[in-house]
Amino acid sequence: MKQIKLIFLFFSLCLCISLNAQESRGAILQAKVTVISTDPHELKTGKVYPGSKVNLQVEIKNIGNKKSAPGKIFTRFVLMEPMEDLLESRIFQTETQNLPVIYPGHVAVIKFNQEHQWPSLNDFIKQNWNMRHYQVMVKINGEKTEKAIGYLPIFFSTYYYEGLGRTTPQLVSSVED
Repeated sequence: MKQIKLIFLFFSLCLCISLNAQESRGAILQAKVTVISTDPHELKTGKVYPGSKVNLQVEIKNIGNKKSAPGKIFTRFVLMEPMEDLLESRIFQTETQNLPVIYPGHVAVIKFNQEHQWPSLNDFIKQNWNMRHYQVMVKINGEKTEKAIGYLPIFFSTYYYEGLGRTTPQLVSSVED
C-alpha cells in the first residue's frame, strides 16, 4: 500500500511540474511560407515556370500561451544549415516588414512586395538552388538575435514546385496584458 501511495505521489509531482512548465511557456511563433507567381496563368495552374517572377507570403502563428512582442520579419533564400549565415549563401532577401503583436492561437499574414525571378534550369544548377531554401526570420523587439521560424525548399521538374515546408516553433519575447 505504501508503494502505491509513493507511486501516486511521484506521478502527481510529475504532473504538477509538467503543468507549471506548460503554464510558463510564453509566446511561440512558427511560420508557413507560400510562393505566389505574378503571372495570372501560373496562378490558375499552380505551376511556376523557369524565369517567372514570384512574391512571398508568410503566415505566422502563435502556438504559445502569451501574446508575442512586436518585431521585424523578412524572408531570405539561403543555403541550408549550417551554411545559411555565410555571405555567399544568400541569393535573395525580401524587404523587412513590421511584425505585429500576435495573440495565442492567432495567425498574422504578411505579403512581401519585393518580387524576384526564379532561375533558368542552368542557373538552378550553377547557383545550387537545390541546396537552398526560403527561411523566415524574425527579430523581436528587445531580443539580440534573429530566429528562423519556418522553411520552404523549392524543387524543379518541368516546372518549379514547393517542397514540404517546415515550421520551426521558436520561443520569443511576450507581452503582458
